[in-house]
Amino acid sequence: MNVLSLLIPIVIVGILLLGLCRKINIIEEFAAGAKEGVMSVIHIAPMLILMLTALSMFRGSGAIALMEQVLSPICSAVGIPPELIPLAILRPISGSGSIAQLADYLSPYGADSALGRMASVLAASSETTFYTYALYSAAAGVTRLPYALTCGLLSDFVAFLFSVLSVRVFFG
Repeated sequence: MNVLSLLIPIVIVGILLLGLCRKINIIEEFAAGAKEGVMSVIHIAPMLILMLTALSMFRGSGAIALMEQVLSPICSAVGIPPELIPLAILRPISGSGSIAQLADYLSPYGADSALGRMASVLAASSETTFYTYALYSAAAGVTRLPYALTCGLLSDFVAFLFSVLSVRVFFG
């Protein structure tokens, strides 16, 4: 038997033994933690529902296709594959949407193609900024975080540029 397969049970037993040694009511503490977790979900849920609704409306409206059409000539002029535009737009908005878009690139082009590598680097080096922003602002009860959102979107843009640049530099 592999030692790593025993790691989680050992940690759980260790936590229980430590709690017993310190005379902590483990059941009561677990229930308090579970209650706090449920309260966090209740507190965050409205913002998540808003975010998912906005994402569905954005994707269904054709805005991504319109943005791709507008940005394609600019990207082509500076050497960025226009096919990456939908991923660059989706990644800050939706993790699952951007992973689906990544899979759409990898199927026809392959993981070892320039576009496949650029898309993979972009997906791995950027964040679902709007989701993170909504989640953390709701959890912290903060309603005004303009600098955080601006910095997050700027970092996503830099990730977009450097995903192309790094693949060109390291893979030719």
